[in-house]
Amino acid sequence: MDSQKILKFVIVAAVVILAAPFVMRLMPKPVTFERAKLAFEKAGMAASPFEMAASPGNRAVAEADLTVNGVYVSIFQFDNEGKIATAMEYQKKDAGSAIVATMNLAQNLGAAVRKETPSRAVRRGMFMMVATGEDRAMVERIAAVFESM
Repeated sequence: MDSQKILKFVIVAAVVILAAPFVMRLMPKPVTFERAKLAFEKAGMAASPFEMAASPGNRAVAEADLTVNGVYVSIFQFDNEGKIATAMEYQKKDAGSAIVATMNLAQNLGAAVRKETPSRAVRRGMFMMVATGEDRAMVERIAAVFESM
């Protein structure tokens, strides 16, 4: 090899070595139950200690439950892309219920009107968070914190 190629190789190697720490800081940190709780606390919310569920729901491999500012939060960890996609679909409102609510069919037919508790499901990687509480604004704020962590 001639000296020009060796010099170029050394310069490229030096740039890669010097840039690696900065690039690593830009990489997103993996989601964990502890990081989620810390993210809620950093956002100024009161988060209770999380409890690991003995038998996780939604076919997840792990589930942590906690209360954040009076809102019940469940965080699920999945090991399969199909399972988390299915669980996210289960959290969506079905079309029939949406039509009944939009057209006030239950009220028009004299049926009792259901009072739904606001809830929101958010996915981040292989984790899904479901927040359920009476305060819709707080549920949305918790979802935004989980999405941005």
